[in-house]
Amino acid sequence: MTHRPARQQVDSSVLFNGRGNPPEGSGTFYNIWYNRWSGGDRSARYAHRGEKAKTRCVPSRDAGATKADKMPNTYFCLYFARGCCPFGYECSYWHRIPNENDLVDATIDCFGRDKFNEYRDDMGGVGSFNRENRTIYVGHIHLGPDMEEIVRKHFSEWGEIDKIKILKDKGVAFVTYKSSLNAEFAKEAMSCQSLDHDEVLNVRWATDDPNPRAKAEYKRKAELMAAQAIQKNLPAEFTLMQTDNYWKRARYDPDGENYGLEGYQTPAGFVDTTGGGSDLQDASTQSVELQPQLSTGQVERTLISNETLQALKALSQTSSISINKKNDGKKIVAKEPDKNENGGGALSGLAAYEVQM
Repeated sequence: MTHRPARQQVDSSVLFNGRGNPPEGSGTFYNIWYNRWSGGDRSARYAHRGEKAKTRCVPSRDAGATKADKMPNTYFCLYFARGCCPFGYECSYWHRIPNENDLVDATIDCFGRDKFNEYRDDMGGVGSFNRENRTIYVGHIHLGPDMEEIVRKHFSEWGEIDKIKILKDKGVAFVTYKSSLNAEFAKEAMSCQSLDHDEVLNVRWATDDPNPRAKAEYKRKAELMAAQAIQKNLPAEFTLMQTDNYWKRARYDPDGENYGLEGYQTPAGFVDTTGGGSDLQDASTQSVELQPQLSTGQVERTLISNETLQALKALSQTSSISINKKNDGKKIVAKEPDKNENGGGALSGLAAYEVQM
């Protein structure tokens, strides 16, 4: 967004004496909602069709900072969209194009006007809150082979376009924006404007697309937008778990070494060489590899040497060994140790000797 002050588009006399006047035509009474006369000649309802808008917004020239940038909960300037705001920097509304950071309100349009339960008969006006409409109907386009390029050039000024559908033989285009805010802004900005020729556009809301494939696509995008909106408003601890970096950070805590588990304490005597970056399977494998190292450390602190223990271990695995020694008429016999005894190792073999008279 630019930080330059918003430009004063027109003089105040144009705002109060120009576009707001009802068009000339025959009729019994003037309907302010439909901006036309009613109750008169049938041809009078089309009397103002050829009237072109006197002003037009140019975002690259007119957009800028206003007092609304310092006020929360404000809306976009309707007169800025139509190119006839006389206040400039002093305006209490935004003088810019809607972007992805602006929140969508289902009951209020981007200009702060209340939506209705149903659309108007001519699909004009503010719109309905029962359906999020991102598509606008553009009629009276000059027929030509480059209609889509011309429409995209003029309507892309008001936001990112999702798709454009052209009916070349009828001079009609359906412009779908990424956001409904941009569609609302473009509808007001391009009403009664011209493209590359002297045509006067008829811009209104588009009806539902009867194509089943289009309905399925609309439903899918609506669900995606709802999921993104929910995820955006959730606390960080909920959305962080959906990322890959969360599990890497949760496995190791360099301060308390609790591996991301509240209340967890590392067991006494356990040495963690994984650095907190491996999974449970790697941790269990490395813990098994640590067992021989711990056993060796324990053996080195005993009174019996390693060679003596190895010899006794080999002796205990012998099935039947008889040793005849003449020692005061006694015979010492070494038997295989009982398998039910605890230990069954080298030291247990010492207790297996029996002295026979």
